[in-house]
Amino acid sequence: MNRRKIVYLPALFLVVSLSSCMDYFYKTNTKPSIDAQTTSALAKENRFFIIHFSNSTNALEHPYVKNDSLFGTIIALPPEHSGNLNPDTSSIKNRVTAKDKNVLTEVHLYTNEELQNTDTGLAEKITSFHRADVYEINESASNTNHVLNIVGIVAVITLVAGAILIVANSQSAF
Repeated sequence: MNRRKIVYLPALFLVVSLSSCMDYFYKTNTKPSIDAQTTSALAKENRFFIIHFSNSTNALEHPYVKNDSLFGTIIALPPEHSGNLNPDTSSIKNRVTAKDKNVLTEVHLYTNEELQNTDTGLAEKITSFHRADVYEINESASNTNHVLNIVGIVAVITLVAGAILIVANSQSAF
């Protein structure tokens, strides 16, 4: 029984240490405004638009720019895009897990306009947005995280293998 504990405890440690691996870090790229050309380019990249109205936050389907205005269909914000609505805009260490990597496609536009209950479409002048966050991966922080996690995994595997060898050798010595 004692030998099992020696083998299972490092294995449990290995599983726990592997469960937090491979996070992705992102930057918000917060700007006080956005221009029509940038907005149009982001829409063509199929980025996920989130509009922060003064009274609600909604997603925008099929966004496009025409005559310096943003158009699209207003929909409820899906749960997979509601977790990172207020990150620290000054941080380059905002983090998401691999399963939440869709956050990296988000474009957040902020307006003082109110969304009315009857509104289903958006036709808003680009100049009405007083803040824009265009999320993108922070390659440097993400790569550093991945390298450190791999080094950690290798170290844990080496320690577990060494512990098993020591236990096996000490058992055979008796």
